Amino acid sequence: MTVTRPRAATLSLRSRIRLLTVSVAALAVAICSCVIYMVTEDALRAQLADRVGRDADKLIASDSSGLSPAAFGFAAGPRAGRYLQVGIVSEDGDVYSASGSFTPFASPDGVLEPVVASVVAGESDRVVTDLNGYAVAIEKAPSGSTVLVGESYRSLDGVMSGLLLIFVTVGGALVVLAGLSGYLVARTGLRPVGRLTRATRRITETGDLSPVAVVGDDELAHLADRFNDMLAALQRSRLAQNHLIVDAGTELLAPLTALRTNIELLIEIGDPDRAPAVPLDQDAVDQLRRDIVDQLDEVARRIHRLVDEAREAHTRDG
Repeated sequence: MTVTRPRAATLSLRSRIRLLTVSVAALAVAICSCVIYMVTEDALRAQLADRVGRDADKLIASDSSGLSPAAFGFAAGPRAGRYLQVGIVSEDGDVYSASGSFTPFASPDGVLEPVVASVVAGESDRVVTDLNGYAVAIEKAPSGSTVLVGESYRSLDGVMSGLLLIFVTVGGALVVLAGLSGYLVARTGLRPVGRLTRATRRITETGDLSPVAVVGDDELAHLADRFNDMLAALQRSRLAQNHLIVDAGTELLAPLTALRTNIELLIEIGDPDRAPAVPLDQDAVDQLRRDIVDQLDEVARRIHRLVDEAREAHTRDG
């Protein structure tokens, strides 16, 4: 009795190919998005630092020329007033802020940050740095005052949020496209496997050993070629078995016929009601018995020879 073991629930090969394709695409999209996001953020932060430095230069130029800062294009656009902080430290140390707030140049209690104090004290002429969430430019003016310009990194939130939305949208579309591509690849690439599956089912149900169609020259096509070689070997084995059966019938038919004839004759001799047409003496009866034994030996020899030939053919084909 054949015992069928329950199979563990596993994904089909086609499903695994689709899952692998989607996973690789999702990983590639995630890595590329993270790298692009970080590179873009660094570039925007560097651009912001360069901008506040130029803004400080414009303020100093406007102070030297007596023109309005707006004439130099300073504080134009939506970032003015919302994200931009401007301050001036006079030569006497008085701090003035355009917005009334000293963030990010001073602590809540009004004490200047060390980097600002160093420029005010004349230890350096110009510093562009990150300070309290701002890109800050601190520059000494020819008049002796110190110009402070800071722009919050929150001004980049809109751009980065839009970029993140683009990444999510495009990445999701790419993952969906990868899933569709994986489905098409699995469907197209596994057709030879489907043909082999149908062929094995056909052989199991009908015993038909016709070769399967081979398309292409890839690994699956080579697998189909090997499968056809196996079918050809099975066909040769089947033909050899048929020849063996025919040979066995031919080899055994004559001695078995003679043996049956002699046995029937011997039975007639021993049956008083069925006397043979030609009376036989005791020597003839003894000879008949010896012939039966010889014929049995001949049948046994032929059977042994056929078995040996079958074993040799099996060894040669294997």
